[in-house]
Amino acid sequence: MSHDLLVVDDELEICGELSVYFNRKGYRVLATSDATEALKLYRQEKPVVVITDYSMPEINGIELLKKIKAINRMAQVIFVSGRASIRVAVDALKADAFDFLEKPVDLTLLERKVKEAMERVRSAAVEPVRRGIAMEHETTTGLNRRISILTLHVDLDDFQSPRIQEAFRDILRQNVLEKDIVLSLQNVKYINNVGLNFLVEMVNRLKDRSFRVVLTDLGSNLDQYLRTLGYHTFFWIESGLKTAVEALDQDQR
Repeated sequence: MSHDLLVVDDELEICGELSVYFNRKGYRVLATSDATEALKLYRQEKPVVVITDYSMPEINGIELLKKIKAINRMAQVIFVSGRASIRVAVDALKADAFDFLEKPVDLTLLERKVKEAMERVRSAAVEPVRRGIAMEHETTTGLNRRISILTLHVDLDDFQSPRIQEAFRDILRQNVLEKDIVLSLQNVKYINNVGLNFLVEMVNRLKDRSFRVVLTDLGSNLDQYLRTLGYHTFFWIESGLKTAVEALDQDQR
């Protein structure tokens, strides 16, 4: 029988608490207080989601995350830590953790994150058989100018980035972009370091060609991710499409 969750924490009480909670919710759970043992269990069972502490004796959470990702790049790892800091959270997200929660952990919130991580894996598994476009271009008219709207329809990660890159190159080749661009992220539910690097590269490439780019429709997960990594001030961000169009209209640069 395959397992849904692997819980790793050097505090046996927390291992027990999380195991009991998720077992009662119908999940199949493995638990260990030893990070080295956790790697063995992961290789054997390939659970969908790993919940791990950050601070552990032999292998810290970041090292464990990297080793698990080396086994399976689609592994979804959620950190819980009682010694949370901005630096630790940034390191975890840069290493492609799915999320980072502080102890004492809210079990309801943790379960919601587990469900989101599992949905992430499920969506990636069926994506190769889907058809559709990764990025869509349309135009709108503001008070003073025409504005291009680029809408992303897939997540920003290493799995989807090649599709987005291809769609972006196609749009550039068509030479249809207005000088003012709104990049809508309303359909982006997940982002990792690979996706962030591409987003930065895409915006910089447009800026180098004298385009102005406004990001809009950031969901709470994406907004938190950019804030944690210090990129919220790097991008020009507005709350919604209407606000973004108005901001471009009013800005005379």
